[in-house]
Amino acid sequence: MQGDNFYYTEIFKKIANRQKVLLNLGTSEYGVTYTQSMVILFLFETQKFHGDDHEISQKDVENYLYVKGSTVTRLLARMEENGLITREKSQRDSRSNCLHLTEKGESCHKLFFGVLDNIEEMMTKGLTTSEKEQLQILLQKVLANINE
Repeated sequence: MQGDNFYYTEIFKKIANRQKVLLNLGTSEYGVTYTQSMVILFLFETQKFHGDDHEISQKDVENYLYVKGSTVTRLLARMEENGLITREKSQRDSRSNCLHLTEKGESCHKLFFGVLDNIEEMMTKGLTTSEKEQLQILLQKVLANINE
């Protein structure tokens, strides 16, 4: 940006764009986009934490990804076409569907954690443990501030 002003927005955008490129490169060898891999990890971790009986809806994915419903609808349709998830009517609310990983989707989660770990390591290379902890705290504060 112009002048001597430093804008956090500019550096956040550059980091996010580069991170997304690297994550898409890492997950593309499995035929999955980075965003699809995040849905897989979300579904896997949520089921692991809450149990198999816990229903995960499209709205849950929207809230997790911070994206609009129409975007998630297209994303989930592609994932279903690719055999990564299934959607079935909710037992609690007949107006919504609950999402489940297929065997194919479930088999990807360890690979995606590996991709994430590699990129996280790259992003924090040269930082001490204390600096990493401080960065996490500061970024969580930034996120909380913009969510107010």
